[in-house]
Amino acid sequence: MAYVLVPPGVTAKALAAEFARCLGIPVTARMTQAQVTEAVCHTYDRAGVRLVLIDEIPPSSTRVPPPAPRPRTR
Repeated sequence: MAYVLVPPGVTAKALAAEFARCLGIPVTARMTQAQVTEAVCHTYDRAGVRLVLIDEIPPSSTRVPPPAPRPRTR
């Protein structure tokens, strides 16, 4: 199991880099998102991981506006 903290406003590259950090994969500033993601996926594949669950990514990181507030009812 790996616990990865997802800060608000995280980019896809930063999220992939956080997974890489947890796996001990060195990431350089010159690496593209695709390169980091490929390294992470390759490592998970070699370890036999077939499913990765990410719970509660903050809405700001998905660039989707939060839901509108619901009207109060009595």
